[in-house]
Amino acid sequence: MDIVDDDLRASGIIAQLRRMMVRGPTEFEDLDLNEAVRYTTRLIHSELVARHTALDLRLGPQKLMVRGNEPQLQQIVLNLLLNAVEAMGDLPPDRRRILIETELGDDGSARLGIRDFGHGLKDEELAKVFHPFHSTKPGGLGLGLSICRMIAEAHGGRLAFDPGVRDGARIVLTLPGPSGGPRP
Repeated sequence: MDIVDDDLRASGIIAQLRRMMVRGPTEFEDLDLNEAVRYTTRLIHSELVARHTALDLRLGPQKLMVRGNEPQLQQIVLNLLLNAVEAMGDLPPDRRRILIETELGDDGSARLGIRDFGHGLKDEELAKVFHPFHSTKPGGLGLGLSICRMIAEAHGGRLAFDPGVRDGARIVLTLPGPSGGPRP
């Protein structure tokens, strides 16, 4: 019965994604990625408190302008934060910490890094983690990261794990600056 329920749930999510994609072009505007991160962290604050997870927010001092769709970028941040929280669920509360950093790249790109200090991902998991329906979580559908990557690419950016991090996991969203982003 669980397989049938999971299949129905996955079908519903795919149908919603199809509707989202066929509505036409997404509206893009110049926006401050730091402000999108601040807003999203305020939304998830009570969840972090409930799960005894500390948040270390290290945003660059200047506005980090990108061209994008704010709700979609907030969806990426929210999904990545929830993944980080879940990755540390079995750790003692004093070890649950998420580090969020933003910076302006030398090429004018905006970078957002989200790091957890959980068990990390094995190399074979890193190779599959963005594939649809591949999940490292029990009961997970395996769509969150593939959707996040799809949104990042629609913004002219990329989403990838930092393979050099072994104490936990760090995922990095890189977006072009406002002059290099997608145009409606």
